[in-house]
This record gives sequence, C-alpha cells and structure tokens, in this order.
Amino acid sequence: MFSQSTSQHLLMLEHPHVFTYGPNADLEKNLKCKPHEVGAELVKVNRGGDITYHGPGQLVVYPILNLAPKHGVNGPADLQAYVHGVEQLVIDTLEQLEVRNVGRLVG
Repeated sequence: MFSQSTSQHLLMLEHPHVFTYGPNADLEKNLKCKPHEVGAELVKVNRGGDITYHGPGQLVVYPILNLAPKHGVNGPADLQAYVHGVEQLVIDTLEQLEVRNVGRLVG
C-alpha cells in the first residue's frame, strides 16, 4: 500500500488485547500468562525485540516514512537518532499536557 507512495503517513491506533513477539523472543522466560486466558491474541511478527503488549486504552503511533532519501551529515539517515527524536517529541508533548510519570526506559 505505501511502497509506491511519496507521501508520509501517521497512523494512530488502539489495538485489541494482543501480545506480539519477534523471532528472537524468549516466550518461556518473558511471557507471564497464557494470552488466551486473559482474552488476548499471541501474534508472531517480523521485528526485533522480545514481547510487546498492546490493548484498549493504549494509543500506538506508527509514522510511515521513506527515510532512504534522507541523509545525515556523514551519510545515510541515522535511524537510532530518528527514533530517539520521535520518542523525545512525544515525551515533551506529554509533559506539556501535564501527563505525569513520563520518561524514557533505559535499555
């Protein structure tokens, strides 16, 4: 859908109860419940990381961008800096809205 688009998109979604896990996830160690017993789905996805929960009341934001033509000072776009910048923008915005206990997890 987006592969031929030159537009940028921002999807803001609220998911049903779901646990997603990547190919390197350690389900035995890190999944503390049986998803079907708590009304959740368990879905394998093609991304890094371990296990992630999404559910009602949690807003998930997906920026859909083509970063290939964007270049940093010394070459291709710095994806880690991009993700950090988006994360900081969200933190700053929530703090301005006086949402408490907002911050970045170490790791």
